[in-house]
Amino acid sequence: MNRILFKEQKGDYILRSNDPRFEHVRGVLRLQVGDTFDVGVINGKAGKAEVTKINAEAFHVTVNWCEAPPALFPIILYIAYSRPQTAKKILFEASVFGVSKICFFPSSKTDPGFPKSSIWTERKWESILIQGAEQAFQTRIPELHQYETMTQAFEDASRHDKNIRKIALDLFETNGKLSDCMKNDSPLILALGPEGGWSKSDRKRMDKYGFQRLEMGNRVMRCESALISALAIIYSQRGWM
Repeated sequence: MNRILFKEQKGDYILRSNDPRFEHVRGVLRLQVGDTFDVGVINGKAGKAEVTKINAEAFHVTVNWCEAPPALFPIILYIAYSRPQTAKKILFEASVFGVSKICFFPSSKTDPGFPKSSIWTERKWESILIQGAEQAFQTRIPELHQYETMTQAFEDASRHDKNIRKIALDLFETNGKLSDCMKNDSPLILALGPEGGWSKSDRKRMDKYGFQRLEMGNRVMRCESALISALAIIYSQRGWM
């Protein structure tokens, strides 16, 4: 945790021993009374917290609030459901990179059990997005949407501004390289397929909804590696990193 996030803005907080943040402040940061650390409110302001009291059961802190960190980047991800462990990595890295929205949908190769994972049914995705923002020293987290079908997802993508660019990463049937197409700063939708890649029917649907298929070379990557690589290319081309 590079910045500890709270759900609501207050002047004072108590971090109790059953809160993972308590152990981070005590065991990792090893703070004492009078020491400060970085905090924030989810999708709100950043601040500096000062430790005012310590005992075996809790840390008491007072916060001096500052400005809100910058807005998220104008990139929307459309991601086909993958294995739960892969989905966790995707959620975390997408939040670290600061994309504005993440949309999950089933493709033709999606295992029907993936959308039933506790990540989704128990809303565990929310804590993962928060962890990503804490890692990135930010407060804002991406919006998250889920769709029952790929068609629903892509129809929703088509409702965005007509100037938004729609790109799908592909390895086999492409129209060019991602690195050659990212120098403008227009809003962007980026779609990634599941483990196993896109099917023929998936590609037909992407063509129907105006997605351009681009590649990053001929090496087969894991989904989370492909996401990190693609965002690094886009951010570098647009001067965001």
